[in-house]
Amino acid sequence: MRLALINPKGTYISSQREIQKLIAQSPMIFQRLPQFRIIPHLGLLTLGALATKDFETIEYIDENVVHDPAYLNKSYDLVCVSAMTHQAFRAYEIGKHFRARGIPVILGGVHASLMPEEAQEFANAVVIGEVEGIWGEVMADFQAGTLKKLYRSCQMPDLSLSSVPRYELVDASQFDVYPVQTTRGCPHRCEFCVVHKIYGNQYRKKPVTHVLQCLDRIKEISRKKSPVVFFTDDNMLADKKFSEQLLKALVPYRIKWSTQSDISIGYDDEFLKLIRKSGGFQILIGFESLNSQNLSQIEQWKAHHLENYEKLVQKIQSYGICIIGTFIVGLDEDTPDVFPKILEFVCKTGLFDAQILIATPLPGTELMARMQQEGRLLKEIFWDRCNLAEINFKPRQMSVETLAQGYLWLYKNLYTQEDMAKKMDLLKKSLLVYRELMEEEK
Repeated sequence: MRLALINPKGTYISSQREIQKLIAQSPMIFQRLPQFRIIPHLGLLTLGALATKDFETIEYIDENVVHDPAYLNKSYDLVCVSAMTHQAFRAYEIGKHFRARGIPVILGGVHASLMPEEAQEFANAVVIGEVEGIWGEVMADFQAGTLKKLYRSCQMPDLSLSSVPRYELVDASQFDVYPVQTTRGCPHRCEFCVVHKIYGNQYRKKPVTHVLQCLDRIKEISRKKSPVVFFTDDNMLADKKFSEQLLKALVPYRIKWSTQSDISIGYDDEFLKLIRKSGGFQILIGFESLNSQNLSQIEQWKAHHLENYEKLVQKIQSYGICIIGTFIVGLDEDTPDVFPKILEFVCKTGLFDAQILIATPLPGTELMARMQQEGRLLKEIFWDRCNLAEINFKPRQMSVETLAQGYLWLYKNLYTQEDMAKKMDLLKKSLLVYRELMEEEK
């Protein structure tokens, strides 16, 4: 049997051409992970591992890398599509196409998990949540010709039983960065986030041996001696004890890696040294806002670190770890002065890079529910605009036009030639610190 695993085309970057141009001209475009750099879809590659015993041929198709429509005319026994919200409309088009050809389609991923009733109109079956917990039942029904419309795992799957993703399904010539996951879940309940709804509110960890097996597989297929790895965890370094065990195991691998974490890692010098020694060169940290009232509304624990933001940025980057800081504009306490304040913070701290995101009421979030209740949504269904760079609501303390103009102004002023030179110096320092640490290891 033949299985197609499809990652639909998405709107990863703002539809505004001026923003696209500014991002494309920035030297940082090749450092941005993961929002502005396409990496293989880890969920689909994980599904590929689960499905290996059931299918003789498995094809991974990523429309964001090579959009060759020829696959739409191929024959498959089953098509599985996974989509985030900004990919939803394209996922639905793919589902309709293959169903019209008599080929069964299964939809999964974040959007289908949060909007299953909508998604099931375009598929034979919708999988809600983590596929490992339900795939056996799905395949049994598929082979019996009795697929149900909805599948939901009754419990969180045991990550100690995780399979190594089928990294070999991707075309190694198309990717320079490979995804690996070490944990799932988050105890925080940020108003704009869906992680706790998809993965639960407890940290669940994969065995360190599993992570190392993933790295071994990546090294086998990578074109580079030292491949770049993106750890896809939403807060990889939150469990300090587990993280220390993992990072020590990474040191001999001599890989370069990036991830997402929170600013609290900056309080521990020994931990920062271990991060860099293990190959960590870049961490995306969600600062979200420089306004304490905004942070308290998002999640109270973030507000506790606000007064230390500046010194923690400088501490982390002094170890040669480049920070990509994310900031959300358009929050309820934001006035037009939010834009120069963010610019001042970025310049003053020497922050390596900044991603400016527009507050986005994603389906399934508390923010979406509140915006609907307050009548502030510009459209009820705007999935193709859910890329965190479009305005889909009425801001509380500025007009839609002011928010759009301020967003563009901020991007224009973040990337001066002088600023870029400073950031390149920081990147060089990062590499130097890494070499020094590796010499110490010898």
